[in-house]
Amino acid sequence: RLQWLGDAAVHRYEHFYSVKTGMCRSLELEDGTALEVDRVISGTLAEGSHVWVVLEEDEIAKKRNELSSPVKADSAQRSSRPASVRAKHRRQH
Repeated sequence: RLQWLGDAAVHRYEHFYSVKTGMCRSLELEDGTALEVDRVISGTLAEGSHVWVVLEEDEIAKKRNELSSPVKADSAQRSSRPASVRAKHRRQH
């Protein structure tokens, strides 16, 4: 399931960077499209797909940005968000 991919990405990020990020709240494709976390990975993502793990901190920052600015963040700004964790799907052979 996609939830597992998000949880595994958070765990690896925390382990390698010694940072507590919290739980995976949701997943998004690189273009910002939300993914249903209960879907099967192999049936949802193509091999080599990149997804963004959305953390609670990301949701709070998004709400603050929406309240303070009517301009939406683009994908270039998304890549600089320090709280985000990126996961890459690789099929097991």
